[in-house]
Amino acid sequence: AHLRNLKSDGYRDNSAMHTDSLILGMEAGALSANQQGLKVRLELLQDKQGSRLPGALPIAVSLINPKQTNTPLNFASFNEDRMSAAVQYKMAGWLASLDLAHRERDGKAFFDYGFFGDQADTTKSSNSQISPRLEYIGDWDGMAVQAQLGMDRQSWNYKRDVMYSGFAGGDETARQKSRATFARLDALLPSQTRLVLGARTEQVGKDFTDPLAFGLTSYQQNDPLKAWELGINQTIAAGWDAYLRNSRSYRVGNVDENRNLPAPLQPQQARDIELGLRQSSQSSSFGVRVFRQRTQNEIVYDNSIFSNINIDPVHRTGVELEGRTQLSRAWTLAGSLQSIRARFATGAYAGKRVPHVPELSAQARLAWQAAAEQRLELALNYRGAAILGNDLDNACIFKEPSRTTLDVQYNYATTNAGWHLSAGVDNLTNRKTFGWGITNAACSATNVYPEAGRSFKMKARYSF
Repeated sequence: AHLRNLKSDGYRDNSAMHTDSLILGMEAGALSANQQGLKVRLELLQDKQGSRLPGALPIAVSLINPKQTNTPLNFASFNEDRMSAAVQYKMAGWLASLDLAHRERDGKAFFDYGFFGDQADTTKSSNSQISPRLEYIGDWDGMAVQAQLGMDRQSWNYKRDVMYSGFAGGDETARQKSRATFARLDALLPSQTRLVLGARTEQVGKDFTDPLAFGLTSYQQNDPLKAWELGINQTIAAGWDAYLRNSRSYRVGNVDENRNLPAPLQPQQARDIELGLRQSSQSSSFGVRVFRQRTQNEIVYDNSIFSNINIDPVHRTGVELEGRTQLSRAWTLAGSLQSIRARFATGAYAGKRVPHVPELSAQARLAWQAAAEQRLELALNYRGAAILGNDLDNACIFKEPSRTTLDVQYNYATTNAGWHLSAGVDNLTNRKTFGWGITNAACSATNVYPEAGRSFKMKARYSF
């Protein structure tokens, strides 16, 4: 059983939120890794969440008082019930399993547009999924093998009613069904070469109707989709590994993203390639990776038309470093650095930077293990400047600013069961900044979402 209650007044005005969660579960059968036979798991979850919505502020206003809001009446909430079950049977290296899940979700939201009126939304959705899998774990002539074959079947239904200042403004009904088949092979050769192969094919069909819609009132769309991955890892010395990974992935626009469009969005598809080197020992670890991603039909929100769009092809290339070292028995230093170049590859904005993507980000973390139960951590976080939303020409002088913040956290924990206590301060120096901003075509008006200033937090957990 798991019970969770979370409440916060939030950093800004009208940003309070609350969460109440209850999870009840049961497991029976072959519970250890070496046991053969039948295993059954059942789980019930109830989740209630509510959040006030402080909204964006003009940049000049946010610099004077980032805590204020221009939307004091806006809010959103939802209630969700989930049920899941799993049956597994294990015998002589083979594992057959069946996962079942069902979810019911109700949501409400309210948006006050001032002179233009208000909008009240109510939504209901249900989702059912069944996923059978067959897995083999064993040894083939000195080669450790883990192979998996499975299917996913999913059905989703959705209903949304919208009222604009008391008058009906939307009557959406949507359905989506998907059928997927996947396979994966993970093999470790005697030469300490590890191969990973995976593939997934999926057919996603959806239909939508809304006789009161501003844009598209109905559509039917069927998308045949494919994803795959190929990875190889080679141990080159004790504690040193080099790897290469190549993959293709996809993402399908949901009913919210397709709203108010003349035609449904095309699926977003990406090709990724990554080359890396890793080192690990008891006292230190180090990793470096270089990566490239090419995305077609990426789905983003366009504030100028209040809808999502597919943008022109985007290329992202970058390098990431991370490491950790034990300075002494009590002191540990860790850090990471990422440099990324995100540019439009073709189209009207070819060569321009993609909005909201900082070119440089980094973190340094220093930890002091004062005693077996006590740990103090300092974290210095840096995020570079980024292009504002809608500034596709990169013409605006003003940018989403760079920022450096300092976090502090103290932890007290008993070795096994018992109390775990923590207290900390995020943004210790109370740096006032924002991480997301949007402008107009003339760069004359900028709205931003201020980030939290100095924030104190405490947490207590007891396990038995």
